[in-house]
Amino acid sequence: MFVYAPDGKLNSEIKLQTGFFFAPQRIAVFPSGGLFVSGLEPDKDSPDTSWPFQGIFSSDGTLLKEVNFADDEDIYDLAASGDKRVVLPNNPNSNLAVAGESLEAAADGNIYLMRRISPAILYAVAPGGSVRGFTVDPGDEDFLPSHMHISGNRITILFRKELTGQQILKVVDLKGHVQVTYEDRGVNGVSELGPAFACYNANTETFTFLTTLEDGKLGIKTAQPQ
Repeated sequence: MFVYAPDGKLNSEIKLQTGFFFAPQRIAVFPSGGLFVSGLEPDKDSPDTSWPFQGIFSSDGTLLKEVNFADDEDIYDLAASGDKRVVLPNNPNSNLAVAGESLEAAADGNIYLMRRISPAILYAVAPGGSVRGFTVDPGDEDFLPSHMHISGNRITILFRKELTGQQILKVVDLKGHVQVTYEDRGVNGVSELGPAFACYNANTETFTFLTTLEDGKLGIKTAQPQ
């Protein structure tokens, strides 16, 4: 891991020390400076399949505690069986439920992890390792959770139907209770916002997306409810 200063200069490097191999996917930082990392750990008895891995690390990279989630075994079984919801056709070793996770810290001191599976499965992880889980249902299992961003005591999840490009944004509280749902109606069936959901501001109810401009440069789109 590389730690950068606000001006972009490299401050330090951290080596995650587990004592075993795993492929890290996402990372978030607790207010105390501790780290929460999720990823995949190859099954020792079946190396073509991997277990979800979640761990709490100290700020120097020492593994303090592995954290188990209620759906770890189910996610493993889906990948092991080749379920198309989590396995790519050209990569039987993939596990999209974990590889496509979202992970962010919230103002309540917990870190929230969201699996890429529908309904969306979320876990709130406390610095000590206690876990609270809940689900957010888009109302149609073809809508997969694409990105999650947290602002204040609100979580916004972008659900996307890959075959059609349809998108909805669900805003929930930190216990998963739906506050409001927004639909990206687009123009002629094409999303105006695109899939690159980058930021959410609960104070102004503003959603920020990245896009590519006509000249090929990076652009920013902001959206607010009407």
